[in-house]
Amino acid sequence: MHYTYDNNLFSDLYKDAHSVRPHGEHPFYAPGVSKDTKQKLWDNMLSAQEAALEEEREAESDAVDWFERQIDDMMSLYSSPCRSAAIRWIADSHGAEDPEDLIHRLRIPYSEYGVEITTALEEA
Repeated sequence: MHYTYDNNLFSDLYKDAHSVRPHGEHPFYAPGVSKDTKQKLWDNMLSAQEAALEEEREAESDAVDWFERQIDDMMSLYSSPCRSAAIRWIADSHGAEDPEDLIHRLRIPYSEYGVEITTALEEA
């Protein structure tokens, strides 16, 4: 068997998958654990990490879709052609103190889209 696990990175991989570090009694760290077992645990953790990343991507996509619908609703409801004003109204309705606070509260990804929202809020 070809071994790809890394004793020094398992804790980081585990944290990526589960948002917490593994406890010291995790089977990966058990005395006398075989290389084959460590590799199986490593491979399982890689799968768990990928699943967690996919879940995060879906949640971010859902947050963006929801936010875009909110912007469209605000612009329709108030007959406003100004996207920045609609974003400001949404920020105010959520009690956001600054653009980063709104992005954090609504789980909008810190990406080009997040920068666009931040810029729109600063302009409004």
